[in-house]
Order: sequence, then structure tokens, then C-alpha cells
Amino acid sequence: MLNPPRMLAIALAATLLLAAAQTPAASGSPPTDQQEFCALVARLRQSAPADAKALQAARSEAETFIMQHRGVEWVGPVGRVIFSQSGKAAGEIEACPSSWVGGLSPDGALDSDTWAEPETMVFNRWRAAKPGETMTFHAALLGIYDSRSDFPAKIWVRARIVDIAPAP
Repeated sequence: MLNPPRMLAIALAATLLLAAAQTPAASGSPPTDQQEFCALVARLRQSAPADAKALQAARSEAETFIMQHRGVEWVGPVGRVIFSQSGKAAGEIEACPSSWVGGLSPDGALDSDTWAEPETMVFNRWRAAKPGETMTFHAALLGIYDSRSDFPAKIWVRARIVDIAPAP
């Protein structure tokens, strides 16, 4: 039987393989799966004021998408980048209008499943990233924050970003 850290490593490796197999987006146009996700986010926002049943259905669609698209290669501008006191780093990228993907909670907290360790490639790229800079990123989608008062006006998707680079 595999121990939990080994299982996480295997899951992340599989995610990387899936993300690497996706075709990068043409310059200026997000990948098809990112566009699909943004359409789901738009439906989620439209459902919120309508009624609880529509909101729950839209949430379920977004959660299903995340479960089916664990590994993504998307593009977007850098939002916040945070460095912890222990030297870890995490950031967020706006994948859709007012929808951020990355290792930060809405409150700007880091968690052990999403941060970049010091002196790794991703850590160094976060250090060099500038807010608003458009990046291509590979990420393992983990879930959505949907219990905040500013949801669905602002949506955060919890993800482990495993590679970022300036968009071509």
C-alpha cells in the first residue's frame, strides 16, 4: 500500500503528464478548456442572485469540471504573489475575470499543498513575476472556494501551480 505522500507525488506526476499533453493556446486566445471553465464561472455568477437551486446546479457543474480537468495549461495575468515567513511562495493568476487560480486563499494564506519551496524553479519564477504580467501556467486544480460572502463575484480556485512562464 502506498503512503499518502507517495500517492500525492504519483497524482501530481499524472497531472503534469496530462497538462503537458494539452495543446498550448494560440497567442491571445485562452485554451478551449479555460474558455469552458470561464463559461461555467459566468453561469455560476448569473445563478447566484436567481435562486438556491440554480446556484447549487452551477456549483456542481464547476466542481465536476475541476474533477475532470485536474491538470490544466492556461494563461492569465498574475495577481498576488506571497512569500511566507518560512520562505515558501505562492501566487495567483486570473484565469477568468475576477476568478483566480493558484495557491492563495481569498485571505492570502498559503497551504502546504500549493506552495513552492525556496529555490525551486516555480519559487524563482514567482519571485520574478510582476502583477499584471501575462503568464502561461500548468496547474493541478484542487477545488473552489465558494463559502465566502464575496462569492460568486470573486472566485478562487485552489490549485498547485507546477510551472509558470511569461506568455509568448
